[in-house]
Amino acid sequence: MVQARGRARSDDSTYALVANEGSGVLERENVNVYRELMMYEAIQKVQEMPEEEYKKQIDEKQLQNIMEHKMKKKKSLGKRMKSDPSIVTFHCNTCSTLACTGQDIQVIESMHHVNVADEFKDLYGVRENQALQEKCLDYQTNEEIYCRNCGQSWGTLMVHRAVSLPCLSIRNFTVSNNETNDGKSTYKKWREVPFKLPRFDYIKYVESH
Repeated sequence: MVQARGRARSDDSTYALVANEGSGVLERENVNVYRELMMYEAIQKVQEMPEEEYKKQIDEKQLQNIMEHKMKKKKSLGKRMKSDPSIVTFHCNTCSTLACTGQDIQVIESMHHVNVADEFKDLYGVRENQALQEKCLDYQTNEEIYCRNCGQSWGTLMVHRAVSLPCLSIRNFTVSNNETNDGKSTYKKWREVPFKLPRFDYIKYVESH
């Protein structure tokens, strides 16, 4: 901003501005002068600020920037996932076996994330677990699914309108974005993942099976 005045940068120096009328140069110069005054006022305020307050504001700004970056990243991934769900992969969080991709998962009643891919059946085993027994109007669960490779629990086997479906627990998987290769992420709940998955299409599933 100071450089806009050319070489007249010392406090007692003067400079002349030569411009054609209506060129907009004078208006831009006035803006530069105003910005310079604002800059000096801001510097003075920072210099007069207590050190603790200064550090606090720096920390807050950094945290805001980090959160803003995360939100932009989340929105960007959500848009890419909508067009190509296969870019996100789910791995067993114990042995890292590839379990499925985002295109294999659909959601029942905005809460149950089920895998609809036929090949997924080859990757898990089923065992009874009375602690998981739950009966509702449209579904029931009383069996647990687990990784065939290491035995890690992956979720439950739920019966939804007479159809058996493996329901995944996100806490038992690591999630990777194959497009960015930015490492694996873990989540405790499905609502924490930075993308949305499609609703379960009951009619289409039944007709194809």
